[in-house]
Amino acid sequence: MTQQSCGQRWRHRRRWALFAAVAPVLLLSRHPKLSFTATQSTLPLRRSVLVRCQPGTQPSTIDAGLAAKLQAAKERVAQAKEAVKLFRTELCGRSFLSPEINRPLLTEIFITFVPKSAAAMREPILDKALADLIPDMRRDVEALVALVGSMAAARLPHEPAWQLMADVVAKECRAASARQLTAFAWAFATAGEPRQDLWDSLKAAMAGKLAELSPDEQVTFAWSCAEVNQHARDLFGDASAVAAPAASAQMLEAIQALPGEVLTDQVPIRLVPGVLTEEQGQALIRLADDAQLWSQSSRRGARDAEGEDALRTSSSAVLSAPSMFGNPAVQAVRTWASKLLRVPEDFVEALQLVRYRQGQQYSTHVDWGRPQDASLWLGGQRTATALIYLNSLPDGCGGETSFDRLGVTVRPKAGAALVWPNVNASGHPQELVEHRALPVLCDTTKYALNVWIREKALPTYVGRA
Repeated sequence: MTQQSCGQRWRHRRRWALFAAVAPVLLLSRHPKLSFTATQSTLPLRRSVLVRCQPGTQPSTIDAGLAAKLQAAKERVAQAKEAVKLFRTELCGRSFLSPEINRPLLTEIFITFVPKSAAAMREPILDKALADLIPDMRRDVEALVALVGSMAAARLPHEPAWQLMADVVAKECRAASARQLTAFAWAFATAGEPRQDLWDSLKAAMAGKLAELSPDEQVTFAWSCAEVNQHARDLFGDASAVAAPAASAQMLEAIQALPGEVLTDQVPIRLVPGVLTEEQGQALIRLADDAQLWSQSSRRGARDAEGEDALRTSSSAVLSAPSMFGNPAVQAVRTWASKLLRVPEDFVEALQLVRYRQGQQYSTHVDWGRPQDASLWLGGQRTATALIYLNSLPDGCGGETSFDRLGVTVRPKAGAALVWPNVNASGHPQELVEHRALPVLCDTTKYALNVWIREKALPTYVGRA
């Protein structure tokens, strides 16, 4: 190789590398909602990536780390293209009007399309599709139910789409049945849509159809209204924060009978070892990772026994998708909780993973709900908590669970479950069990699993939604 040809090849490789770094930014910057400056930090070229070619040397190569990132980017693009193709061919190429509605397919389309397509690609395609569909769907209430239900199941984050659907449903819901009104309410509550005119329309329509409601539909509709602070007190009153005494006393007996270490006599708190294997714990974490479920933990309802707001800086992932209930690790936890705490499995909430990185914590709080807590409509009060640690933390690393009023502190140990009651024998919430997750002090990540038990069965309508 001559000195001249070597220089030419180096310049060609440098141009290619600069193009590979800049091209995605140029493409993204075309969308007005994206910030060009937010991506600008990716532009400086790493000098370690390229090695200037000298006479007698081999052409430079891309380092392994960058090659892996490029390959992952290519795979994401391929997935996004497939998701868009599915959305366009299936949603826009089929009829989803009555009586041909294929709701499972419609849900699958949205669940595939939403997480696998970037917002810049997804939103204009979605807006056009809805604009084409709505004129035919607007007077087909069952079709509207299927559409908003699928959007909610996919956790669609596009606000303009929800505003469009709220406009349509607010006008058309008067013709809906009690079941359809419940479905609308659940979907908009899941999306966190609080529009006053929408909820006024839903509640007004439901007022004339109360006799049609099943028990599950009633609590689901009431929960939906309360979830977005549009309470339906005129229709259903308030939910009770006091659990049934029989269920409460039974739970206390079950916890007292658990194997493991007795941590205090004031309240039956037990540390039960070996509830999950390391493999099962890792399987649960992978499940949340693969489904991209992690998000900033909600602070809604995060209060101590006095009602003061709690500081919560962790991340959470709720394993609530219907397909996840069949996962062996998920099923193992639910079966264990049902058997050891002597409740039917439908008393067990969807499992919630929590993740604490260095410096993160959850200050003093309680797990039981107050009268304004929307979830009280679904399965009544939380009678017990089982906190299962998915990994161990070394001494001095922090991350302990502390019950300050009881003088009890527990260091995380993989596979162990910390179990306590949230109510006393008469069903009233216990202030003594307020607790906190101490900050993680070392450069590691703490993983745990919240298993909450309700006083009664969760409605089948939303139990696995």
